[in-house]
Amino acid sequence: MSQHHTETIPCPECGEKTEFTVWDSVNTALDPEMKARVRTGELFLWTCPACGAKRWIEYATLYHQMEDHVMIWYTPNDPSEAIRHFETVKRGGDTALTTDADYRFRVVTSRFQLREKLMALDEGLDDRVLELMKPFELLALQMENVRIDEIFFDKAPDGERVFALRLADGRWARAPFEQGLYDHVAESWADELAKDDSVRIDFSWAWTLMDENRDGDESDG
Repeated sequence: MSQHHTETIPCPECGEKTEFTVWDSVNTALDPEMKARVRTGELFLWTCPACGAKRWIEYATLYHQMEDHVMIWYTPNDPSEAIRHFETVKRGGDTALTTDADYRFRVVTSRFQLREKLMALDEGLDDRVLELMKPFELLALQMENVRIDEIFFDKAPDGERVFALRLADGRWARAPFEQGLYDHVAESWADELAKDDSVRIDFSWAWTLMDENRDGDESDG
């Protein structure tokens, strides 16, 4: 089952102190209502009961969508411990969690990344392919002189698949999601992805994988 504890949060506006529930782990098979609460961000949003002030509370939590064999560890600080733990789990060193080879393990360090992983899961998309698409998307945008700090897979209010862009000036924008590019990347990188079992799948991972395979191609040539 999902596990939690409470912490006292002082309001930065009025000073009122109130208890806040911190969810150490979430299991959506045993507590299905938690699935929506994680996706909306409700689990991380604190509201002062006295003055109504709102504040995002960042804390580590293990999200377990057991019915789909997915574990995502959100850790807003150093991810190394979470990565090491998942590596141990994959080797069968922690049978309290799972030794199922079909499990997908991921480590993320921001709520935006967590939201993106869950959205990709809901859409039936491979998050590794999405990350490999991002350099191509950024290159096209840079050619249009658009400066981007971060890019995330997202869905518009009408349900259309898009990439959400956090611009260098702090504003947010959107770029279209091209299904044709997704299919091409998935096919082109199928062999490399079949051999990769990384748990930290992000933009840096994509660049590293591309660099390693470019070096290999140059050596073969």
